[in-house]
Formats: sequence, C-alpha cells, structure tokens
Amino acid sequence: MNDSVSLSVDAVQAAETASDIRFDRVNAIRAAIADGTYETPDKLDTALDRLLDRLS
Repeated sequence: MNDSVSLSVDAVQAAETASDIRFDRVNAIRAAIADGTYETPDKLDTALDRLLDRLS
C-alpha cells in the first residue's frame, strides 16, 4: 500500500509564510543529506553527547 499527500501551491505558500520553518534551510539540509556531506564526525559526536545528556 502506498500512501501519498498532495498539497496545493497555495497551501505550501501559506505554510511557508505562517510558520517559523526556514524552508531555505530545510532544503539546504536535505540537499546535503542527499549528497552525503551533512553527517560529519563532529555532528555525530554532538548528537551522541546530547542524547547521553538526556538519558542521564
């Protein structure tokens, strides 16, 4: 079974202007993930440190 969502251009534009989401930043991060440059050892260390802080 495939699920899908369809949004109109107006709905997307309304969401972009009404929220605090920085879609330019989201798109830049998505592109970095796609090309394999987003995850770095420093970022992974930071994420692990934050996780361990929350667990303790």
